[in-house]
Amino acid sequence: KRVVVCGLVNQDSSGGLVKAIYVHSKVIIADDRVLVCGSTNLDNVSFFYSSELSLAIHNGAVARDTRIRLFREHLGSYYSGDSFDAGFSAFNKACTANLVSLKLNVISARPAYLVPAVNYSFLLSKVSYRSLFSKTLAKIGVQAQLDSLAKFSGRVGDTIRQKILENVLAKL
Repeated sequence: KRVVVCGLVNQDSSGGLVKAIYVHSKVIIADDRVLVCGSTNLDNVSFFYSSELSLAIHNGAVARDTRIRLFREHLGSYYSGDSFDAGFSAFNKACTANLVSLKLNVISARPAYLVPAVNYSFLLSKVSYRSLFSKTLAKIGVQAQLDSLAKFSGRVGDTIRQKILENVLAKL
């Protein structure tokens, strides 16, 4: 098994709500030799029409150290050693542990399986959202920076959320 599709979750400090971690970074680490990071999406809009920027670093030490740092940050005690295979194995162990612990509304690590679909449905049933609106956006695959929307309340907030939803639905 060489492919794992997972998302990241976190639990508030009181051990209560499980929340999805919104990650908007674009990072590629190839063979611990090349690190690419930036804002560019892999589509023609980003490539030709938007003011996006990505940086490719051809430095094995930087690429390797970045991979190890990211594995340690997201896998915690599940990751030991410094090889890619150790990290891949740790992601599988952490995701498997979360399948069990999330049944008790507790997370054991940040990664959680998104495939097969039954795992994704289970994860969605355990993750808390600020509102029905944010849950709807998440289910149709649209990520929103909920903290920036949360500051708007009343009619202004309702109007902003309605316009965003109309725009999203128009694109479907």
